[in-house]
Amino acid sequence: MTPDKIATARRMLDTGDDTVAAIAEVVGVSRASIYRHVKR
Repeated sequence: MTPDKIATARRMLDTGDDTVAAIAEVVGVSRASIYRHVKR
C-alpha cells in the first residue's frame, strides 16, 4: 500500500463510520492489507 492509501484508510477508520471491508473497497486493497498496514 502506498502512504496515501494508508493515510486514507487511517482517516476512515478514525471516523468509525466505515467497516474495514468498505475501506478496503474504497482504497482498492484487500481487508487483510488494511489490517496489515493500519495498526489500531
